[in-house]
Amino acid sequence: MLKSMKLKKRHFVLLITVLFVGVSLINVYFDRYIPPDRPDTESAFHTYRGTIHFHTVYSDGGGDFERIIEAAMNTGMDFVISADHNTLKPVSSGEEGYRNGILTIASVELSTVYGHIFYANPDTSIAQLPIDSIFYRFEDPLISKGTFIIAHPFLPRHTYKNWEWEGYKGFELFNSDYEWRNDSPLELIQALIAFPFFDSALNFLADYPEKGLVKLDSLLTTRPCIITAAGDVHARIDITDSFFLPFPSYEKGFNTVQTYIQTAKSFSGEFKDDKKMLLDLLRKGSTFAACGGFSDPEGFNFYADTGGKNYSMGDTVSIYENPELIINIPDMTDIRTVIFRDGNPVLETDDWNIVFQVMEKGVYRVEVYQLRNTLPFLSRVKRPWIFSNPVYVY
Repeated sequence: MLKSMKLKKRHFVLLITVLFVGVSLINVYFDRYIPPDRPDTESAFHTYRGTIHFHTVYSDGGGDFERIIEAAMNTGMDFVISADHNTLKPVSSGEEGYRNGILTIASVELSTVYGHIFYANPDTSIAQLPIDSIFYRFEDPLISKGTFIIAHPFLPRHTYKNWEWEGYKGFELFNSDYEWRNDSPLELIQALIAFPFFDSALNFLADYPEKGLVKLDSLLTTRPCIITAAGDVHARIDITDSFFLPFPSYEKGFNTVQTYIQTAKSFSGEFKDDKKMLLDLLRKGSTFAACGGFSDPEGFNFYADTGGKNYSMGDTVSIYENPELIINIPDMTDIRTVIFRDGNPVLETDDWNIVFQVMEKGVYRVEVYQLRNTLPFLSRVKRPWIFSNPVYVY
């Protein structure tokens, strides 16, 4: 009798384990990359796909710049911006330039009294300054050419502490290294179970960035603010002092989240000019953050059209020019778009080509979601896909 009960208990545990593994695999499968059902539309802007804030052998990353370029080519990047800890040695070592057609820029992740801050400057002479002076002398003419962006502001170990500091231009809405840290142990176990089978396992850990969006809308009531998506990829888990696992790989990290540049002018192919152009657009906020692991966001556009002029994200347009907001979604199937004004939703639609007549002044931004199934009830859930920077209407 006792032996029979133990056997039944083992069978029950085995059944629950099989069900859990099955549900985990199916849910991660639902979050897989799905090619977009693209509409046939023309765009008023060029978009460039990039990854920003990752680490190399110049600090605590697992790969050199040759490995970075290999990963960037494998994942279709147009530009990459590194951010090694407290060093601009990649700049002085000549790592920047066009490498295999990829615009390669080196920035730095500064450790400050307030938290970690990403900093990028188009002027290479910045590498000659003591690294500790950059943060404290942020109003210096040379240093102020660059852009400070708060890195992983809600990471428990490095929570950002001073939102009143005047030096920053924005913050990372997504940070891949943070995404897995704010998930439950159950979600992490599900992702680990599926990781050998699906590249989409990291997508499963991507959450709606509610805390960041609440902070963004709060900041936008008093100042301009931009958002980015940071891979923060290290491709390194130390096993011993001399051995590490390149996990997760640069490719997996680059594929999970990206920052896209939106510009009316295409790159020239001249490194110095294109570096300045890209960093100026980043500073202005002519960008959007994307979880491209769900689907390709290439072709998304968000701008204001006054009939004679287009205003991109980061621009300011007068209400008296009768602007219309133009939103092109690069997918016609299973998407949901929400337009926000001053942090409040003013339109929610499943359309992919949206023209919204602006009737009130305010700060306008857009969120786009992929609609996916999930177990146990096959309910439809909104998965984070595209988050725009604002257009300012005054």
